[in-house]
Formats: sequence, C-alpha cells, structure tokens
Amino acid sequence: MLTARFHQRKVAVVRDSIALGREIRRLVASLARQATEAASSVRGFNLRELNNRLDVMVSRALADMRDKLADFGRRSFESAVRSLLKAMPRDVLVAIVQPRQQQEAEEPIEVRGRWELEGLPRGELEAAVKSMLFDPPNRNEIDNWLRTSLPGGKSWDERLKAWVEQTRAAFLTQITQGLAAGETPDQIEKRLRPFADGLAYKSERIARTEACRVAERANLAMCDEISDMIAGQQIFAVMDEWTRPHHAARHGRTYWKKPDGTYRDDQGNLLPELPDEPNCRCMTIPVLNMQDIVAETPTLAAGVYTAMAAIPKTPIGAGYEDWWKTASEKERMTAVGVNRYRTVKKLLGRDPEWFELIDAEGKLLPVEVLERETQEERMKRVEAVKAQILQQELAHLGLTRTGGILPARLPGATGREDALRAIEQRIRGE
Repeated sequence: MLTARFHQRKVAVVRDSIALGREIRRLVASLARQATEAASSVRGFNLRELNNRLDVMVSRALADMRDKLADFGRRSFESAVRSLLKAMPRDVLVAIVQPRQQQEAEEPIEVRGRWELEGLPRGELEAAVKSMLFDPPNRNEIDNWLRTSLPGGKSWDERLKAWVEQTRAAFLTQITQGLAAGETPDQIEKRLRPFADGLAYKSERIARTEACRVAERANLAMCDEISDMIAGQQIFAVMDEWTRPHHAARHGRTYWKKPDGTYRDDQGNLLPELPDEPNCRCMTIPVLNMQDIVAETPTLAAGVYTAMAAIPKTPIGAGYEDWWKTASEKERMTAVGVNRYRTVKKLLGRDPEWFELIDAEGKLLPVEVLERETQEERMKRVEAVKAQILQQELAHLGLTRTGGILPARLPGATGREDALRAIEQRIRGE
C-alpha cells in the first residue's frame, strides 16, 4: 500500500541521513590531520603556500560533501519511484501508461496494447512505467535543490562556507604559532583538533538536514512527473522525544493541490518547505487522485472499495500522544522543556498530557501564559486541541485505509468531504 511503502522509505531516508551525517563528520574531523601534514610539508614560514594548501583542502571537503548529497538525492528519487510503483495495483500501472504512450508520441506509433501490458511480469511492467514516466534528475537539478535557501535566508553551503572560513583562519593562526614555538606535528594537531571538531559537528547537522531536504525534493520531483494524478501531500513526522510538539501536531495534515500548483491545507496555509527547521525529519507522502482511472476502470473501482472494507479496523499508528504515554518523565521534559513541564505538573497536581501544553496549532505555550490561564480557559483550549487532533487522525486513518489513494468518490459520496465522512462511517462500523 502506498502509505506503508512511503513510511518504509521515510524510515530508510532518516536512517541513511544519520549515517551520511556521521560520514561527513569523520571527513571534516580529518582536516586537523590534513592541515598538520600540510604544515609539515611547507618549508619555512611560507604563509602564502600554507594558505593555498589549506584552501585546496577545505574546498575538496566541501566538494565531497556536495557530491555525497547529490548522490543521496539520486538514490532518494529512485526510492520514491520504487515506493510508488510497488504500491500501485496492476490495473493502475496499465491505465497510467497506455494513454501517455499516445499523448507523448511526436508522431503516430504502434503502442503496446492493454492485453500485452497486462501480460507482462510485474517487474517488467514496473520497469515500463518507470522508463516512460520518470526521468531521473540530473546533477544540475539536484544542485538546484541544494541551493535553495533555508529559513533565515542562507543556503547550507553559504552557512558552511562561513564556518569553514573561520576554521581555516584559526588553523592558519594556530599552525603559525605552533611552528614559531617549535612544536611537533602531534602538538600542532592537538591545537587544531577543537576547531576541526567544532566544524565537524556543524557539518554533521547540516548533512543530516540537507539529506532529508533532497529526499523530500526527490519525492516532489517524482510527483511532478505524474502531476495529474496528485491530489495532495500529507506530512508525516518522526514520533520520538526529539520531535518538536508543533511538528507532531501537524503529523497527518494534508495539503491539497490547488489549480496554481501549490499545496494548501484546509485553512489555506502553504505546504512548508521541508525540513523547515534544523534537524527536522518531517516529510510528505503523496495522496493520489484516482478520478479518471477509477471512472474508466469499473473493476478497479470495485477493487479499491473491497480492499478498503477488508482492512481490519485496527487503531491508527502510534502518534505523539501514544509516545507520550510510554515515555519517561525525563524524555517528556526533554521534549517540551523542564520548566514548562514542571509548571503545568504543579498547576494540575499530576503529570500533564502533551496536549495540555500546546495550542490548537500544536505550538508550545509560553510558561507565563500557562501560569496566567484560568481552569476554564485551560479546559476550553484542551478541548479545541483534542478536536483538531481527532480531525487529523480521521483524515490520516481514512487515507491509510485506502492505501494513500483517495478515490474520486466512495459509494454515496459526492465530494472530498463526503468521501472522508464515508470513510469515518466505515471506520466506526456504521
């Protein structure tokens, strides 16, 4: 199913981004040794030559980091396409390929008939769809993904270059002082180590965030290839103690595609540029519009409804509230802040629930607001938060039960709101 496939992809992306960050950290940390070796090979106090060697060394490190992120972007695009194709029923694969064979041909050609496509083994059918619909991004396209400015106005390489320049200047100063003092290479490297380690930590954080960014851009680029089938994007967060509560609150929120190509939620807010904060691991999962295909393939429509009805009525996947119930008090305080947690605990006379610390948008409330709030105001706010969470869970559960595929209509439904209402009735067994 589409949702499950993209969940698996998300887990792999986060895991691989952590591994990439560690790899980048080791690469940057090795600059201390490389700079020491460069200093040892320079005769006398030739600062110009030493400076040039340091420039070459750090430029190579930046280029290596960019290459690794570009490769991550290519692999992320492949994983997005693979996740989509593996989740598609055979009828859908055949239906989306056949009309495009005619539409995209520059002159009349003999296209493969439906019977021939249906007769292909699953793997060959997926390969045919992939070759026709999904052109892998080239290096320039991936570089454009990486050049996009982060919130705050600077791209990752602009920020990193500034830190690198500071580190390079510190290297030059420390090497000069060490050579003047007649220190050994080991002593000089010891001087450089704190500066290299500081840059390595920043580089690891950037690499993790940017790896998730190119993976998200890869998913959206894949969706652009089948834009007529995309109904929206649904945000999914990683639910652990490091998840920001306002990111957890938007978990499951759907941003619907508008005529101008933008994605907006039901309040008109734009889909954020993910990741939208350092170390953010939120990503999107596409929601497909099956209107034309379902309308033209009655047997497929029946199959979608049958598959949805056959799915066991199990609870929604663990969300932030579920994590909160099993987390230790230390983990909870890490997530929302020690002072905020202890303040609300004292006000309530018990351990607080996570939704008692946030507003209806999922943002943590300032301590002074929580202290000033009356009991009636608190009850009213908590009810509003719960209502918002329930609405998101119903939407999330409805899409999950249809495999991330939202048909044009369900039996007795005339629009998206009616479709979600019909899904809700099925979930509740009405």
